[in-house]
Amino acid sequence: MSKTVGDSSMNDAKKFTALVVDDTAIIRNIEEMLLNSKGFKTKVVENGQEAVKTFIEGNSFDVIIMDMEMPIMDGIQERTRSTPQQQPQLDLESVTGYPHVVFVPEFPNQKQRFIELSRRKVIPTRFFDRSLLSKLGIDSECKNLFAKLGMSQLFNMNYRTYEDLTLEFLSSFDIEKGRNGLVKYVVYRLLNRSHRMSLEGFARKFGLPCTGLTVQPSSFISGELWFAMTGENIESFQHALSHKIHQPVLRLWTRFTGWTIFGRIEPNNVRSDEISILGSYLRRGDEDGDFKMNIAHLFALHLKKQGTTYTTIKSNGERSNIPIVLGGLVTHLALREGFDEASRCPVPGPITLDQHYLTTAGWLSIDFNRFSWIIGRTNRLSVPLPSPDLTKIMPHQPSYLLQFLVIRLPLYQLPH
Repeated sequence: MSKTVGDSSMNDAKKFTALVVDDTAIIRNIEEMLLNSKGFKTKVVENGQEAVKTFIEGNSFDVIIMDMEMPIMDGIQERTRSTPQQQPQLDLESVTGYPHVVFVPEFPNQKQRFIELSRRKVIPTRFFDRSLLSKLGIDSECKNLFAKLGMSQLFNMNYRTYEDLTLEFLSSFDIEKGRNGLVKYVVYRLLNRSHRMSLEGFARKFGLPCTGLTVQPSSFISGELWFAMTGENIESFQHALSHKIHQPVLRLWTRFTGWTIFGRIEPNNVRSDEISILGSYLRRGDEDGDFKMNIAHLFALHLKKQGTTYTTIKSNGERSNIPIVLGGLVTHLALREGFDEASRCPVPGPITLDQHYLTTAGWLSIDFNRFSWIIGRTNRLSVPLPSPDLTKIMPHQPSYLLQFLVIRLPLYQLPH
């Protein structure tokens, strides 16, 4: 008599074998239970990479059930990987000078991206010099602003930058968007381990908020806040420069983000996103003006952009200079995964927005241990620091009033 799947007489013969590949534990358990009840001998794994490893070890199965979307390697990638004769041979050899970085088939474009990114110069991320902030009398105000924006973890960071870690992370970083256009998952490799996690999980690693708006609301006009902070009307934020912001706490915040979560070629530039984030706090309390920005979403988009920004050949034959400045954040991730800093050599250079940095930038002058905060590069107006009454940030009012009273410097108020 012939036997069919589920026939009790299967118990007297060799069992059919099944492989279940799914990243959701409850689904794996249900499928395993159903298959076992039909007489199958079942093996379960969490992703396509583990499935490939199972076949490499010499296992075979009568039935394979795979999820189409999974971390590390999904069902489509696993099916493609299982027929290598249809695919070009990938070059997975290590890149000269970076022996610690291992490339894998699940990230087929990483090596080429790595080579392109290695042509950019990696320079140390600059975090806050807390001792200097205390001397200037603004440490508590900076700390409060970061806390209100949901960025306290960033405020307390201070890490060295490691070139190979930075390049490994950026060359593999990618995002997956949901149907609503928002970042849903991030994917990357670090310390030769592959990661796929929700935006919420990624945001928790940096303590960033992952809810709120991804573009500024129509009720908020970033140009108005820029005028309130600088006295300058601006048509495009391509020309927005942080040194024009009068208030030291706000100016330092934009420079800090330019070195970290929005790390860019020229940290002196200010993005409209950053003004929106500041506005979400400075406008708090305004009637119909409350809003929050999804900082984690904006951060993920920026990482994706940085990981696919390469140097170009200029007309004189030289390559454009596009430094990578956010490697200290990658070190933060690596340390959470057990990275031993003693095993690598960091990129040399200062890692804080220290006194020398601010004086060289023309933001701070020192005379006999007395500090002056410089406003504007032409009129060179300044105020002494510490000046608690001038540097305090005061939201929670219908219209944010800049508390910066300086001789010959007008007082700006954000319009209702």
